[in-house]
Amino acid sequence: MQAIVFRQGRQVAVETLPDPEPGPGEVLIAVRASGICHTDIEILRGNYGASAFPLVPGHEYAGEVVALGADVDGFSVGDLVVVDPNIGCGDCPGCRAGRVNLCENLGAYGVTRNGGFAELCVVRSDALVRTTGMDPALAALAEPMGCVLNGLSPLAGRRIDRALVFGAGPIGMLMGIALRQRGAEVTMVDLDEPRLAMASEFGLGALAQGSTELDRLRRACDLAVDATGVPAVAAGLPEYAANGGNVLYFGVCPVGGADRDLSL
Repeated sequence: MQAIVFRQGRQVAVETLPDPEPGPGEVLIAVRASGICHTDIEILRGNYGASAFPLVPGHEYAGEVVALGADVDGFSVGDLVVVDPNIGCGDCPGCRAGRVNLCENLGAYGVTRNGGFAELCVVRSDALVRTTGMDPALAALAEPMGCVLNGLSPLAGRRIDRALVFGAGPIGMLMGIALRQRGAEVTMVDLDEPRLAMASEFGLGALAQGSTELDRLRRACDLAVDATGVPAVAAGLPEYAANGGNVLYFGVCPVGGADRDLSL
């Protein structure tokens, strides 16, 4: 099979690898769609994960079941599925509480084990969700949308009429869509005109960073979200929260500040 491989930090190649075979409790899937996350870039830079090189990255992916290992129930060849990349140890307090995301020994497909930037991938059957009738390109967004919904979960039950989201990239757009679904009037803020145009196409408000209209939203929002990871934007986020409002720091600011070397 063909795969994208991180040979070591800052070294990436397209290689031919042996086709993997599923073991007991595992499923072999043919990858149909895989998203590119900024985390993948940080893994390549050596800033995230266990530096488990060589590694096939990709943790936002969906595909089709093509083979079953022993002791697999609930799936059949031909099923369309999406992958939950988190791999818990099953023994730590987080896992025992059913909060695998807090696993003290957390692994992940595309981070510590080969993931979705390949034609084929072996995945534990308990990490798969069937997506019958869903376009795999849409199903591959399940992982980032899951992150967005988890980020919003502490705000459950709080009234959010007006929300402001800085950053109209993929994650910011998913955040805006999720907030609109819960009834908020959402305004996206970005420097990139095509991104703002896409926000408008999705029926969201769109403002350019530094615009006069944006100044009018200071102290006026029930929720202000940073989805940029830009330290200056994150630092100014509370200025837009109304009295009693909330701020959500969802973007990941660089360790060491904006001057850190981000080259590949």
